[in-house]
Amino acid sequence: MRIINSSQVDSIKVTGKKQKHACGNNLYLMVSAKGKKSWTVRWTETNAAGATRDHSRTIGVYRRGDANHMTLAQAKVAGIAAKENALAGLDVKTGSVQSEYTLQD
Repeated sequence: MRIINSSQVDSIKVTGKKQKHACGNNLYLMVSAKGKKSWTVRWTETNAAGATRDHSRTIGVYRRGDANHMTLAQAKVAGIAAKENALAGLDVKTGSVQSEYTLQD
């Protein structure tokens, strides 16, 4: 999967199908069939017994011209924070204690 940059985010065309665009470090720009763009971070956790589970979490939305949208640069920072929370054993979104699983890159 090709990694997109900030100038390519705006140019992604609505196709009528869901799209997933890699942005590096397990950060993805998800585009709905209707064109809604959101940032999603993915990670895998492994517990002490070696069991793994995959996760993904939407961390923000992209709407050009909206003062409350999240840019690619902001999404990258939020994605790093989400990984740090997972590595510390905290919930990725809330930062609170969650499970016995640890992050795997």
